[in-house]
Amino acid sequence: MTFVVIDASAGVEIVADTRRGRALARLVPAGSEGWVPEHFYAEVLAVLRRRFLIERRITERAASAPSPVSTHGIFAARRSRRSSPPPGSTATT
Repeated sequence: MTFVVIDASAGVEIVADTRRGRALARLVPAGSEGWVPEHFYAEVLAVLRRRFLIERRITERAASAPSPVSTHGIFAARRSRRSSPPPGSTATT
C-alpha cells in the first residue's frame, strides 16, 4: 500500500476543485492511503470559510452597488450635447 501525506494547502485546492487541485488529485496514486497532520482539517476549513466569506461579500456589494456610470453623472452617448442637461445639473454651454 502507498501512503501519501497531504498538505493543507493542497487539501484546500483539491476540496475547492480548482485547476491546481484537480492536477494535485491526479498525482495521488490510485489505491493509496492519505495521511494528514492533526491540524489539517482546521487549516483547510479556515481557508475555505475565508474564501466563502470574501466571495459572499463581493457578491453582496456588487448586487447593492449603484451603477458607477450613474453616480458620476455620465449619461448615455446617444444624448445630444445640445439637449437640455438633466435635472439638478449645472451644465453650461
